[in-house]
Amino acid sequence: MRKINGVLLVMMLLINMSCEEVEKKSSQVNRQTKGAIQRIPDTTDHHKTDKKNERIIPQEIPVVRLDPGPPDPGPFPYYWGEPPISCPTIEPIALKSDTIFDFVTKMPEFPNGMSELQKYLSKNLVYPSVAMEMGIEGTVIIQFVVYEDGSIHAVRVLKGINEGMVACDKEAVRLIQSMPNWNPGINEQGQAVKVRVNLPVRFRLI
Repeated sequence: MRKINGVLLVMMLLINMSCEEVEKKSSQVNRQTKGAIQRIPDTTDHHKTDKKNERIIPQEIPVVRLDPGPPDPGPFPYYWGEPPISCPTIEPIALKSDTIFDFVTKMPEFPNGMSELQKYLSKNLVYPSVAMEMGIEGTVIIQFVVYEDGSIHAVRVLKGINEGMVACDKEAVRLIQSMPNWNPGINEQGQAVKVRVNLPVRFRLI
């Protein structure tokens, strides 16, 4: 009986020791899990929410105000604190009275427009008999200058008919010289100026 009691005591001691070891290991595991839980970063959204409208209220962004510093000097050398540099004034260029322009704001115009010009040319053109007998047709380009008062000057043939029909060239010059005064050309300043004009005169047999 004594041996049996001794064996039972030893077994009970072993059981107690094993239970204590189990409790120690479980406590260590609990401590590790608690530390891991504490080390997990906080991923919750800290934005303010409007519970009534169920929307997130954005955070206010701080405004950083920068010092503008001195103004931009621009194309001229300028130092902060000095008076500004004044630009020189440019006087308008005076036009010479004999200046002839090729293009202006408002070009010269035949009285009552281009339709009246076509009527004048078809009504007053005299077809040369020599060109009519030879059956010559073509276009003569006449160049002239309209003065400030609308009068026509410096009439010349810029391009004649290729067949060398001088009679058509002379008739075209005569037709332009006999025209009434035109409305003069106007420049940007609203002044009447001399303007060069090129006008085609067509010779067509009917």
